[in-house]
Amino acid sequence: YLRQRALAELASVRDLYIRRDRYSVRDPYTDTDGDPETLKLRYVNGVNTVLRRVALFHFPGSAAGSLSGADWVGFIRDRGDASLLDEQMAEALSSGRFQTRCEVDTEALHRMAYRWISSLYRYRRPWEGANHA
Repeated sequence: YLRQRALAELASVRDLYIRRDRYSVRDPYTDTDGDPETLKLRYVNGVNTVLRRVALFHFPGSAAGSLSGADWVGFIRDRGDASLLDEQMAEALSSGRFQTRCEVDTEALHRMAYRWISSLYRYRRPWEGANHA
C-alpha cells in the first residue's frame, strides 16, 4: 500500500509536469506561463521531494531531511537501487533548486526515481545489512 502511494505521488508530479509543458498551463502560484526551463526545474524539485519523503519514512533515524548536494545524492546511491542514476541526474538532484537551467532527461529521472522507490519496498534478507532495511 505505501509503495503504491509513493509511486502515485511520483506519477502525479510527472503528470503535472507533462500537462503544464504540453498545454502551457499558467501556474496558479506564480501567475506565470509555463516556461519549459522553469517547468523542468519544478519537476526535478518535485521528484526530489518525493524521494526525500520516501527516504524519511524508510530511514527515520537518518539525516535524510537535512542532506543536500553530494551528500543527498550519496544517500540515494547508498540506500536503494540507484543503478539508473547518472551524473546528469545527480547534478540536477543535488543542486536543481539553486539553478536557473537544468539539463536532465525527465523521463530517465522518472524511471530512476521509480526504481529507487520500488527497491526500498522489496523484501530484504537479514544478512543484506542495516543500510538497506
